[in-house]
Amino acid sequence: MKLKIHQHTKESKKRNDALRKEKDNINKNYQELKAKMTKFRDDETKRLTELAMNSRNAVMTLKDNLTLGERILKTAELCRRLETEREKVLPFYESTVEEEDVPEELKKDFQEISSEKYAEYTYLNNFYKRYNKVHLDKIAIEKQKEQLSKENHILKTMLKQYLDGISLND
Repeated sequence: MKLKIHQHTKESKKRNDALRKEKDNINKNYQELKAKMTKFRDDETKRLTELAMNSRNAVMTLKDNLTLGERILKTAELCRRLETEREKVLPFYESTVEEEDVPEELKKDFQEISSEKYAEYTYLNNFYKRYNKVHLDKIAIEKQKEQLSKENHILKTMLKQYLDGISLND
């Protein structure tokens, strides 16, 4: 009987040890999975936060671009009202560059441009034509102002001499 008890005790101890090892392995596996899950959640939270920040920045940039675009359109409308009749009818001057004046390297570059991009460049070309015309007008006005300022100075000097001559004669 003692031998049976001892044998049962031994078997129970073996089973208990095996169950304890299995329990420890399951617990270890659980802790590893829990750590992986926590790390995954943290990473996903960081990604979601970054995504939200990027989205917010993109929305703000788009709003700024929209505001800028609206301002440009309003300014264009105001400028259109101030254009002369000639500018309204014929807004762009003809190009003064002849075909043979264009270097061969640029001709090759122009041939590589697709028709869609060419249309974009045409819009920019028209913009720069207007811009350059305004810039030239501004320079002409500045030169005219400078010339009138010199003329005004000369006339003031002559008037002063005349007035000095009158006061000496009295």
